[in-house]
Amino acid sequence: MLGFRRWLGVNLGRLIKIPLIFIKIAAKLGDFLKIGPINSTAYNMSLQPNIADKKDFIDFTSIIPRTCNKVLQPNL
Repeated sequence: MLGFRRWLGVNLGRLIKIPLIFIKIAAKLGDFLKIGPINSTAYNMSLQPNIADKKDFIDFTSIIPRTCNKVLQPNL
């Protein structure tokens, strides 16, 4: 995220750690209020491993993915 912010030329901001229990409470509140993207579904999805094997992607698309840092490098 910091690389994107640098690339966009915006303030890097501050990183803060939020205890998981507060995020879970916010998700439950989101379920109740039915507003915004924070809800139990999003919370549960964020706890799952979201990384696939890049070999399958390369075999299927013939595209070799690059890291965000490599993509943004010429522009930083």
